[in-house]
Amino acid sequence: MIQFELGGRRWPLVAGESVIGSSSAAAVRLEFPGVLPRHALVQASPAGTAIRRAVPDAEVAVNGVPLSGDPVPLLHGDKVRVGSVELIVVDGGKVGSTEVADATELRKATAVGAGTAAPAGRVVSLTDGREYQTGEHPLTFGREASCDVVIESHKVSRHHATLTTTPSGFVLEDSSANGVLVNGTRIEGRRSLAKGDVLRIGPAEFRFHTDAVSDPPSAPAGAAHRLYDTAHGIRSMVPAFPSRPTVAPPLATVLVRTGGLRGQRLPIRTPVVNIGRADYNDLVFGEESVSASHAKLQRREDVWILTDLDSTNGTFVDGDQVVGEVPLMPGSTVRFGDVAMLFDPTDTRGPQVPGGGTRVVGAVSIPDTPRMPSARAPAPTAAGEGTISASKPGRPARALVWFVVLAAGAALVAFYFFGR
Repeated sequence: MIQFELGGRRWPLVAGESVIGSSSAAAVRLEFPGVLPRHALVQASPAGTAIRRAVPDAEVAVNGVPLSGDPVPLLHGDKVRVGSVELIVVDGGKVGSTEVADATELRKATAVGAGTAAPAGRVVSLTDGREYQTGEHPLTFGREASCDVVIESHKVSRHHATLTTTPSGFVLEDSSANGVLVNGTRIEGRRSLAKGDVLRIGPAEFRFHTDAVSDPPSAPAGAAHRLYDTAHGIRSMVPAFPSRPTVAPPLATVLVRTGGLRGQRLPIRTPVVNIGRADYNDLVFGEESVSASHAKLQRREDVWILTDLDSTNGTFVDGDQVVGEVPLMPGSTVRFGDVAMLFDPTDTRGPQVPGGGTRVVGAVSIPDTPRMPSARAPAPTAAGEGTISASKPGRPARALVWFVVLAAGAALVAFYFFGR
């Protein structure tokens, strides 16, 4: 059962609609400054729990993200700010023992840096698009509801990892039994994070964002523009002109056909893309028909899969509403609310249909042409090459020989009797 917790006190939610506010009739009564009599409404059902503002001017935020007009689902560990009060969403069935997948010695987390202002960062869930802010206070990951980012898995420790802001940047520290992966590599103890890093904790993945711009740790402050070209991590001996940063080609693009971005082709450069109206998404569309977290697009083994995130106005592919997961084909028309676009993957693999250009073939072996016998040269026969067998003449030749012999004999006989 979902409950709200504040300072050790809990309010269980019953099925149906519950009111959060300062009124004596509210199911979750909060008599604090900034809390309206009817501040927020919570709808609980067997399918899930969602929260929305009771009045347009009520200030409600989930995990630091202000609510718009759309209901937002609540999960175990979410932090709900109502006016000046922050409630923790607790689901008693989500707390249990840690399932240890790898025998690793537990490491005790220690505070890194304190008392110095540093730039703010945020991590965005690649599963549901939720955003978690980090700044002066560390951001904790774990299975306990008291953690800032709660991950519902027995493969996740109660207090799994901590993201701390320091004067030199952001440091992620692992204090778990099963470890933390950053960009697919398990970290050892602590690691500094850079913009765009992907964190994996148990089954959950997050992308780290920060607006801070700083030089690489290996370069002196302010000297990024004087770096030389390097090869295999070794500084070149000859200074080179500053090279322009190379941008990898996009994995796919979408051509927007309706809405405020009509006519623009937007690149997709990551295999997981969150789509919605809120600014923490990878593709942001400001139309009211698009929900704050509308849909998710991800590539699995060279196939792009589109999933609707319980949006208000639905997601459609070629006119059919998306239910569950739908694979996208090149040229598919995708619509988020009233915003339509054409999907065009640029990383297609597989057999290519040959075009109509010049076809290059390999060398062709041509056999020697047999020589024709000349009029003077006798044709080779089985009796011997270049000779004619007298014992086996052909029928016309045999008749001619006998004719010549008989004619010569007749001539000799006539000469003998009459020529004398």
